Amino acid sequence: MTPDVPARPLVRSDAGELHRLIAPEVPELRLDAHCVERNVFEDSDFAPELALGAFDGARLAGAAAGVLRHGTAYVKVLVVGPWARRRGLGTGLLRRLEAALHARGAREIQTDGAAPVYLLPGLSTRAESARRLFERHGYRAVELRSSMTVDLEASPLGVEREEARLGTEGYELRRAGPADGAFLLEEIARSFSPDWALEARFALRQAPSGLHLALRSGRLAAFAASRVWARNAFGPMGTAPEHEGRGLGSILLKRCLADLRASGEKQAVISWIGPEDFYARKVGAKRTLEYVVLRKPLYRE
Repeated sequence: MTPDVPARPLVRSDAGELHRLIAPEVPELRLDAHCVERNVFEDSDFAPELALGAFDGARLAGAAAGVLRHGTAYVKVLVVGPWARRRGLGTGLLRRLEAALHARGAREIQTDGAAPVYLLPGLSTRAESARRLFERHGYRAVELRSSMTVDLEASPLGVEREEARLGTEGYELRRAGPADGAFLLEEIARSFSPDWALEARFALRQAPSGLHLALRSGRLAAFAASRVWARNAFGPMGTAPEHEGRGLGSILLKRCLADLRASGEKQAVISWIGPEDFYARKVGAKRTLEYVVLRKPLYRE
């Protein structure tokens, strides 16, 4: 750390300043201060010593945040304001974060993708200077991940005919509400994964709820979520195996994207994609975003 720029643990009241640093570095995501606050401070694995801010007077000049999750350490945030670069802030913050993670038992560290609470699936391939910094400190590329974008102004999102058909088959399609909370989250955790249940909980807290459901005989058949970690983000989504092949996922996807369009978003991001062909066929999604996972071992010096 340079001696003229103090550093301290970040607190919730820093979320606005942190957002102002992060937002220009992730232009694909529509973030606000609440998104950043949820991602950093509402992570169940949040630890104060793993969220660090370097200040130039009262102004936040750089930040680093990470988590230790299931034995793996992640760098969730490493950002320095343009006016404060080339002063060693990025290096100093990264070293302090690595040391704090190592002290908590981490033996390996990687760049983002800290599911289920994350902004990006890795380091953007556009972030060339950040990649050079990580590589100077021993990080090496181990995986390439992709996200897709959807033009919300051009994508056909009507679902009335399909919903009517599914209604005759006994399915109920609707937006989740507060009364669904405990039952719904337990169902998602049991039938899909606890991580998806956590993301669904954040979607359920949006106003209106960002969670859409397909039910049959009172049981969850499928779900889809949006606006979890960014205002234009879609996912996760899941369909129970016994209900696959009926078009539930397509309808719930379009319902979520219609919400994003109605809120004024022009482009949606489908992060860390799985079935690329599905999204391309159903809503015209295109693979436009690439992320690299950089990793290195942490050794005691």
